[in-house]
This record gives sequence, structure tokens and C-alpha cells, in this order.
Amino acid sequence: MTPKNLIAYLAITIMVCAGPVRADDMEPVAEGVIENSEMAWDLLDGYLTDVITMRAQFRQILLDENQQFVQTAGGVLALKRPGQFRWDYNDPYEQLVLSDGAYEWLYDAEL
Repeated sequence: MTPKNLIAYLAITIMVCAGPVRADDMEPVAEGVIENSEMAWDLLDGYLTDVITMRAQFRQILLDENQQFVQTAGGVLALKRPGQFRWDYNDPYEQLVLSDGAYEWLYDAEL
């Protein structure tokens, strides 16, 4: 996964964890995101501009190419601007992803 893809994945996860949003409020935005990835980046950047620090628990669901359930994962995500994050997976296995804004590290307890 490239750093840009990781950041996009992280940003989308943050948006999902940030709180409830009415579906009818998001429909025009979702259509624009699908049609234009640059718009997606602009929306994410605008949303995250004022976020300095953040901590959230997350639950991730992995589906296969046929949209069939494969597994769930979960843990804690912490952000600190500029560019730092810590992504702790604790379920189903222990894994840590860190970034200081310049480098990314991955620690897998089972390796």
C-alpha cells in the first residue's frame, strides 16, 4: 500500500469514526467523490484541516472480491498534526502502524 493510499484509507476511516451524518446530507457529496477523486481529496483535506489531535476506537470489516465477509479487525487510532499517527490493531492479531510524517513503520507481533 502506498503512503498516499494509506493516508486516504486513514482519512476515510476517520470520517466514518468522527460521528453520525444524515445520509441525505451526504448523497450529493458521495456522488461527487465517486466521479472525481480530486474532489475526495479536497473534501478530506477540508474536513481534517482543523483537526490537531484525535483518538478513536475502530472496527474494520474485510470483504473479499465478491463482497463476502472474510474477517473483522479492531483497535485504536491516534493522530497528531502535523503528519503523525499511531494505528494499533489488537483484534484479531496485534499489529502497529506508526508514522512521524516522514516515515512509516509496521510492527507485527507475530513476525
